[in-house]
Amino acid sequence: MSVTQGGLVVGGQFSDPQDKPVGKLQVVAGRVELIRGGLAWPGATGSFVCEGDIIKTAEDGSTAILFVDGTTFNLGSNSSIAIDAFDPAETAPGRSSVRVIRGEVGFLPGRKVREGQLEVETPSAAIRGTGVAALASGLAALFILCLVEEANAASEEIVIFDFDDVTVKDLQHGTFEVVTKGQNPQVFIVDDPGHTLVLHPRGSGFSIEVVANTRAQMLDFQSAYKSAFDIYSRGSQDPFFQLFQRTAGGLGSGGSIEFNQLPVFTALLNIGPQSGPVPPPFIYHVEAKAGDAGAPPLPITGLPTVTVLPISRFQIGEVNFSQNIIPHVANPTYETFVSVTVSNIPAGYSFRVGTETTLRTGTTLTFTAADLSAGITVITPASGVTETHLDVYVTVLGLGGLRNSDVVSLPLTLDQDPTGKVEWHGGIGNWEDPSKWSTSFVPLPTEDAVIPVSSTPGGTVYVTSSTPVSLNSLRLDNGVTLEVAASSFGINAADANPLSNNGGTIKVDSGASFSVGNNAHPGQLVLNAGTIEAAGGSITFISANVSNTGTMEVIDGSITLMSTAVTNSGLIRIDAPTLPMSSVLELQNSTIDSGNLINHSLIKVTSGASNSIHDVGTFSSDGTLQVTGNGTVLLLSNETLNDAGGHIQVDANATLNLTNVTIAGGELTGSGQINVTGNSTTTTLNGSTDAVTIDTGTAVTLQTGTTLKLDGTIQGGGEISVAGASAIVADGTVGVPINAALLANNLLLTLSGTANLIVTQLQGDLTATSLSGTLNVTTADNTADNTISITTGSGATTITGTAGATRDTVSINAASLLAASTLALHGGDDFSVTGLQGTLTDDGTGALTVVTANADTDTTDAIAITTGSGATTITGTAGATRDTVSINAAALLAASTLALHGGDDFSVTGLQGTLTDDGTGSLTVVTANADTDTTDAISITTGSGATTITGTAGATRDAVSVNASALLATNSLTLHGGDNFTVTHLTANLTDDGTGDLNVTTDDVASLSITTGSGTNTINAQALTSGHTLTLGGSAAASITLGGGNLTASADTGNLTVTATSGNSTIITGSGADTITAGAGADTLTGGAGADTFIFKTLADSLASAFDTITDFTSGTDHFGVTQLPTSLNATSTAGTGNLATDLGNVLDSVTLLANGAAEVTINGGTDAGTYLVINAGTAGYHSATDAVIKLQNGATVHTGDFVVA
Repeated sequence: MSVTQGGLVVGGQFSDPQDKPVGKLQVVAGRVELIRGGLAWPGATGSFVCEGDIIKTAEDGSTAILFVDGTTFNLGSNSSIAIDAFDPAETAPGRSSVRVIRGEVGFLPGRKVREGQLEVETPSAAIRGTGVAALASGLAALFILCLVEEANAASEEIVIFDFDDVTVKDLQHGTFEVVTKGQNPQVFIVDDPGHTLVLHPRGSGFSIEVVANTRAQMLDFQSAYKSAFDIYSRGSQDPFFQLFQRTAGGLGSGGSIEFNQLPVFTALLNIGPQSGPVPPPFIYHVEAKAGDAGAPPLPITGLPTVTVLPISRFQIGEVNFSQNIIPHVANPTYETFVSVTVSNIPAGYSFRVGTETTLRTGTTLTFTAADLSAGITVITPASGVTETHLDVYVTVLGLGGLRNSDVVSLPLTLDQDPTGKVEWHGGIGNWEDPSKWSTSFVPLPTEDAVIPVSSTPGGTVYVTSSTPVSLNSLRLDNGVTLEVAASSFGINAADANPLSNNGGTIKVDSGASFSVGNNAHPGQLVLNAGTIEAAGGSITFISANVSNTGTMEVIDGSITLMSTAVTNSGLIRIDAPTLPMSSVLELQNSTIDSGNLINHSLIKVTSGASNSIHDVGTFSSDGTLQVTGNGTVLLLSNETLNDAGGHIQVDANATLNLTNVTIAGGELTGSGQINVTGNSTTTTLNGSTDAVTIDTGTAVTLQTGTTLKLDGTIQGGGEISVAGASAIVADGTVGVPINAALLANNLLLTLSGTANLIVTQLQGDLTATSLSGTLNVTTADNTADNTISITTGSGATTITGTAGATRDTVSINAASLLAASTLALHGGDDFSVTGLQGTLTDDGTGALTVVTANADTDTTDAIAITTGSGATTITGTAGATRDTVSINAAALLAASTLALHGGDDFSVTGLQGTLTDDGTGSLTVVTANADTDTTDAISITTGSGATTITGTAGATRDAVSVNASALLATNSLTLHGGDNFTVTHLTANLTDDGTGDLNVTTDDVASLSITTGSGTNTINAQALTSGHTLTLGGSAAASITLGGGNLTASADTGNLTVTATSGNSTIITGSGADTITAGAGADTLTGGAGADTFIFKTLADSLASAFDTITDFTSGTDHFGVTQLPTSLNATSTAGTGNLATDLGNVLDSVTLLANGAAEVTINGGTDAGTYLVINAGTAGYHSATDAVIKLQNGATVHTGDFVVA
């Protein structure tokens, strides 16, 4: 293509022959503009730049411009420069000038700058070389970075960063001068690569600030090449130069520097030897491969190298591999390290980059510059390594793009033995000083370092470098100190005894770390008879067995045990921190056994299922013991935590197991699992001195076979949970509930002690025989067999039955419950109580069954029971004496039955339903007050004992039915009150002084006495057989029906209506106006003093063959009741023959005894002598088969007025 206007450069051609390129855009990223002749066009990689051009980058743009003399400019975002003048001729006498307009611009000076022929102009100052001829070799160059705000900025500053490529021989560097602008120019000489200059505008002038560069910036790469072994022995020096550093005010009013905007140093791959004779370093040049494009306009002054130093086959486990991969390139001006690719990796090797949790494995791996910066760890096989080689090549980014080196075969391992012991001979000094060691080298990772007392008596060996230290083992003698003030200090533990501290002190300061052991060789022995102290730093034991007879102490630092067992006969102490929780002992799948443990800060268990602290002699903790992490488990066994104010925190998904542990005071918190474990062991929460608090949301859970002892005050919003058959011994004040939801059906929780306890969600069984405090139990729905068994203690007990889809049956053994203690029942479950000797109250809706205690002494116990609304059964177990069982049945529904059994005496009040009693004791019943207009039906079946029933009438009288079939004839039934009573199967004497009606049906008994009340009385005594007598007393009217039995009612003053239905009855009534109906059979009737009526409506019931006898008929007072009045009444007499029917027939013809008439016949002599009243049945004359014959025993004369129609 061609240029049509403005001298625009297109496709590498020029529209104006005078436009001569002085450089080109070597790298373009984002939006970049070239402005030439007032016209702007997009810059692209490879575009040429000419004198007079302006190059601008947008906010997303950056570019690198390579000038023909080797000067390189790098523009960051929002930056611009102007090429005011540039003479590419090497011999041109004139000066060239590049003006920095704004932004972030860095440049590496080429020949023109160093010889003073090119000035770099900024709004505030000019930078130019001094033209020192000695520097023309090109091996030394100064990198300068200018940060320039807009030219009219109110406060502009220039920051010049000074980095130098040093030579191998004399470390010469370039010398440059900075000349400020303004009325009073100032000149500053930049001649020291170890410092950075910062210029601050101050009025009409500038002030200067000189800042020292870091040690890393000044690292001598060429010296590293000269002695790679020495580099390794000093512990993996950081190979990277920092391209720039931020200084005070160095970024002006908001500028920023991005790493990818500037050339990046990269270096070498270094796999260093670990022990043995030092092999020569392997040095390989990384050259451009054939076909690589984009070679720079100037030759690269040096080639990248890869230096490989083999490691020993004895280096096993986890190895810090970052020190073995140290990337460099020969000429950082033009090349950037990108990656190292390693092939032919043997099986069993893996690599970890930084803190990545996923290991990198495979036969070929590529590590980027970022990977190397993060750090690389190689994990060798546990079985050890064999001699092997790797195939390695590196990738660099040059001015022509990416290019790979040739692949070389480099040894990874070398079959050499360790060199063994390296002793410190330097007295007091720094670990990093090779001259202090017996080998004149700092100990290698496979070597055993010894710090003997003879060389540092009472002195200190300091580790002050940031370079990591790696050893095979370390021995520290009595009286010496190793202080790790910086760096990471690692003992890899390839041998059996990696650390022996024989009375010395190991101190790890803030920012430093100290580690012993590796996972590849677990179980290595660590001996500490001195002091190991984390004084702000971190100490880690990995897969080790630590024998501590000295002191392990944390002061504002941390000790971490990873898969480590500590046998402690000394002291482990976590001191009170200066900041909260900054002193930490951390366990990761580790154990601490025996010795003394003092925690004033934090013991943190973070991972693993087999952590334990056990058999510690003294465990004092006023700090925090925290168990955290998913699946983390800590076993605390055979311990006593003495200090109050301590804090045990078990986070979600973590577990603390307590076996034979005493916790004296403090707080338990967290939503994790706190278990009491260990069959036949006892764990104690002792709040005697200071309360033990179980926080809200926290549970202490008892596992099978364990015992938890609670002393003193146990408080908080948490709970004690029961997950297996276990026991709780509680004395003092227990303010947390016992949750038995996890206790499976038929498993037993045992409670004892003097405390008051609350148990919730019980579906298993509970026994509290030895508990003297109160007990409050709430059941859960037991879906397995619907049966829950509870044995109470001696204290007051409350049980709430929580009914589910079906009612559970809660069996309660109250034998230990004192008579003075109350058993209170609630809820919807069915309750079955045995051994009751005190008071029971039930306001539940389920059934209640009670068996009272066996009163095996001569004492009559008073037992009080208040029923619920459900059916209730009570068995009174009588001993030498009968107990008195008082039952309040007011809540018992009318549809529910109260059943009584046994030998105790029962007293029931409030009855409004059904009561059955088959016991032998006495029964006293008071019915409920029927306070409505409803007539309630109450049914009572008595036992065999004396029974007293009071019917409490309200607005209406209740109907009380009494079945007295079991009531012994020798006992009695007594009725009171205003209710109406119906008594059946009566064989015992009955006394009624009530006002209600009485209806009695007797069974056959030789003698029976009934005293009626003031109501209407009806007595059916037909069951009485011949010769059996009913004795009746009272003053109210009564209706009595007899069968073959007798009635004696001479003391009764009421009006009696007596009906004899059959048999030869003797009926004696009292002073009332009685009505007596004689039935079939020869009855003897005595009416008493009143105006009595003898009913003979059925004449055939009193024939001559079985005539009735009236003993006390009084004419004019008493009457005969007949169906019709006699038509006549005649009187006659006759001599007796001894045959009554014959005698009567002889004198009573049709004239003497008219039809339906009557006649009074006196028979003189014979066995049938006496006075007889004959009533004709309708046929004149006497007929023995139809006419009634009534003997008037007192010989009374009958008149016609003595007959009444009945």
